[in-house]
Amino acid sequence: MKTNDSDLERKTDYPDLERLPDVNKLKHFVYVLLNKPRWFIENLYEKYLLKDKIELEETKLKLQQKEIELYILKIQLKELKLKILTKY
Repeated sequence: MKTNDSDLERKTDYPDLERLPDVNKLKHFVYVLLNKPRWFIENLYEKYLLKDKIELEETKLKLQQKEIELYILKIQLKELKLKILTKY
């Protein structure tokens, strides 16, 4: 049985796959060490300070949605009244 060199190089059946560059583990470790406090503070800020603002914005959006629904219902009611008046 004969084996080709190209078969040995290719480990998958997908020729368009390319190998990713090697990861520098030390660089990644330093990056995590330096950014961990920043991530922690950002999470605290989002959890305790932005929470109220987000809830306020959500309630404003819900109120606006209800106002639009009310406006649509008013228009539908006027249309029904107009239809009833035109029938008689």
